[in-house]
Amino acid sequence: MQEYNVVVETKPGTFEEVLATDDMTLQQLAEECQKNYRDRIVLANVNGRLRELNKKVTDGAIVSFLNMTERDGKRTYRRSVTLLLQKAVDNLWGDSVHVRVFYSLGEGYYCELENDSIDDEKLAAIKSEMQRLVELNLPIEKNSVKTEEAEHRFRDRGMKDKERLLHYRRSSRVNLYSLDGMEDYFYGYMVSSTGYLGVFDLQLYEDGFVLLFPNKDGSKVEPLNTSNKLYHTLKQSREWSRMLGVGTIGALNDAIAAGKGEQIVLLQEALMEERIGALAAQIAERGNVKFVMIAGPSSSGKTSFSNRLSIQLLAKGLKPHPVGLDDYYLDRRLCPKDEDGNLDFECLGALDVEQFNKDMTRLLNGEAVEMPSFNFKTGQIAIKQQLQCKDGVYFLETPKSGKCRVLSPAPVVMEALKDEQQQQNANKQIVGAAWENKFNLVFTDALGKNLVRRTVVKHFKAVIERANIPPDVRFHDLRHSFAVTSLYTGDDIKTVQANLGHATAQFTLDVYGHVTQKMRQESAMRMQAFYNHVSAGRESPY
Repeated sequence: MQEYNVVVETKPGTFEEVLATDDMTLQQLAEECQKNYRDRIVLANVNGRLRELNKKVTDGAIVSFLNMTERDGKRTYRRSVTLLLQKAVDNLWGDSVHVRVFYSLGEGYYCELENDSIDDEKLAAIKSEMQRLVELNLPIEKNSVKTEEAEHRFRDRGMKDKERLLHYRRSSRVNLYSLDGMEDYFYGYMVSSTGYLGVFDLQLYEDGFVLLFPNKDGSKVEPLNTSNKLYHTLKQSREWSRMLGVGTIGALNDAIAAGKGEQIVLLQEALMEERIGALAAQIAERGNVKFVMIAGPSSSGKTSFSNRLSIQLLAKGLKPHPVGLDDYYLDRRLCPKDEDGNLDFECLGALDVEQFNKDMTRLLNGEAVEMPSFNFKTGQIAIKQQLQCKDGVYFLETPKSGKCRVLSPAPVVMEALKDEQQQQNANKQIVGAAWENKFNLVFTDALGKNLVRRTVVKHFKAVIERANIPPDVRFHDLRHSFAVTSLYTGDDIKTVQANLGHATAQFTLDVYGHVTQKMRQESAMRMQAFYNHVSAGRESPY
């Protein structure tokens, strides 16, 4: 027996050298460290690769553990409990009844019994059998077999969906998992035995039942929290798939191989368009509908759906105006981060909720609102309007160029703007009904009204006096100072043009050509100094 040292995460965030032997498994290491982990360890990470716990410990390994509430650990646990459920149903009714797992609902999987109905008595029997299998702590074994052999096994057992699925596998071998004589194909990792799977529950739901799992707390089951509309939407989607003859992945692969892929897409599009049209008809019939809210996670198709719904509403004689929440995202530098330090675009704090509420309230009141524009990829802010004054009357107008201006302010500027917004919120709370910001301005006085010219000039003069700047400097000269500084620090002329809002780069060159000329002269002098340095026989400073 050979002994060697391995590095093990003995408790979360703490790695230590541990003596191991060549016959030791990851499960044995996990059992030694389990007391330091709140939730059950179900998977290991060895040298950056996920490994099941029944694998042997290798020399030079760096081992960390994943519990049942972490992403990959959670998937492993749920996959294993699904196999446990299948085995329990098989023990109770044999080949006469099969369990079908369809889709996720809340923190669980919606299931049905094939060729049979479900009731309280049957559900209790399934749960009892699953608990019995957990207490037996039966091993879950993985076997690597030829893909062709696996097809034959599933064909002999009448599992045609699995047979058709494997028929299109490109790899020559697949992993089959077995539990007490029952074998099935799963893509992913499993726990090493049924003893790990004590936390689950079953709950009747609609035509079937839901297999419930733990979520954040591995010691208890997460209660079912889902929308009945979601279930019926998923059920309808399943019925559509069956109608199109593609109820399983294997069937879909068969259809694509037969050249029916385009036809399936067109049929699906037709069905979807029919549904959206029916939804538009319901909205039109109700009348006086102000808002239609569309929910869904990032990249789920909300924008595409809203555009398609808008077309159908236009066909009903309505005039929809899609409003995307993407335009209300805060600048990336102000966006909150998740527990891993990544920008969290899914949380409410990533949005300018106050601005959104203001704009929606104004829309409900029949007021005109200029929506913000946010570049989601770059975190830039677009300015579409600015305050103007003519003959003592203030009004909003597009920038002088007539185009939207996109800015990428420095972090210090964004922080200053955030502070200003917080001050506005505080003032609003103090003055109550006296608050008035009808133009939705960035800068206001204490009552929410626009700043007047003389007030701005007054405060500006006080600032430049404290900074020992000549008193003849105008507020507008700040724009000139910014442009000159930008050029001297290396910004190209197109960037300066965009930041200043000039219509063309040529105009910027015409105004600030003296700056670029001076920069060219200084460049020439630096080149001359370099030439003199090298010509004198001295070593290059670069």
